[in-house]
Amino acid sequence: MPIHSKSQSASEYLFVYGMALVIIVIAVAVLYQFGVFSIGTTTISNSVTGFTGFVVSQECVPGGALTLDITNDQTIPVEITSINATPSGSSAVSIGFSVILQSDQSQLFFVRNACSSTTNSRYSGTASISYITGSTVDPGPFNSSGTYDGISLASYAPAEVANFTYSNNGYIEIPNPQKFYFVSGVTVAIWINMQSAGTNYDSIFTKTHGAGRTWWFGIIPNTYSSFLNSNGVNPDIYENLAMSTSTWYFVVLEYNSTTGRSWYLNGNKVYVNTTETGNTLNSTSVVYLEGDPGWGTLNGKVSDEQVYSSTLTTAQVQVLYSEGIGGAPLSRAGLVGWWPLDGNANDYSGNGNNGIASNVQWVSP
Repeated sequence: MPIHSKSQSASEYLFVYGMALVIIVIAVAVLYQFGVFSIGTTTISNSVTGFTGFVVSQECVPGGALTLDITNDQTIPVEITSINATPSGSSAVSIGFSVILQSDQSQLFFVRNACSSTTNSRYSGTASISYITGSTVDPGPFNSSGTYDGISLASYAPAEVANFTYSNNGYIEIPNPQKFYFVSGVTVAIWINMQSAGTNYDSIFTKTHGAGRTWWFGIIPNTYSSFLNSNGVNPDIYENLAMSTSTWYFVVLEYNSTTGRSWYLNGNKVYVNTTETGNTLNSTSVVYLEGDPGWGTLNGKVSDEQVYSSTLTTAQVQVLYSEGIGGAPLSRAGLVGWWPLDGNANDYSGNGNNGIASNVQWVSP
């Protein structure tokens, strides 16, 4: 009888632990299927940890720009003065500015070269928010640090874009433009959605304003693009871009003092003029985007405007077009201004060319 009891106990022991082992194997298989043990794969989700006083979410947009959606979680206003990021395996990058966030207010920030420029690839790093507070007792400065981790996006759409109308006469003024002293060439790249056809001159980039403007890039909706040179010898020369209204286009306008000018539409070069050379583009005057107070505005939506102190190659233009409306600018191409226009007129190039928006609406794209 005792022998039978021991045998029965051993059988029960093996049965219980055998079932437990089966359950563990099944659980591991399920967890593996959901990517818990898929080390090195792209099944992880984006995550941010460690920030104090701020609620932060992040994404890596095409072109390698880390977007940080930062909410002031404190009960007092804060002034963010810089964001510093160190991507894993790469050098630290930083952007400096002055943005005041009220309590519970959010703001989107772009940090170029802080994540992977290859879509659907793993990235991670550390970041810190430098800020001061409105407290008279202890204003700071302070630093809130954290880590970020995720998979770079294949595409990105802004939450808001800038909307201009003829009736509102809106424009964005860059009052103290830095590095807008173009010696040999300039490129203006922009995503644009015209809302009406007509014969008005719709400005995209202007130095000075009104009839006395130094030089100007613009388009006539549904008809032509235009360039006014610095001395007015060849004013208002047009090329048909065949743009329809209520449609998003990627437009690139270029001028080189030696080789002339060219236009691109959705990555394709549609016009070249090699005879218009020798114009001076080095005025240090005020810059206006999408209109000016002395001439008029455009009638449409714009997003992701970039200005370079060089003329881009066709391959570079096609890279920008392939990245879409939320793509980051090119590196080492002479970027002097980058306005995503995702709810504000801030310059994210690092050159401090923040804009002042007048009569501009921020709307869904």
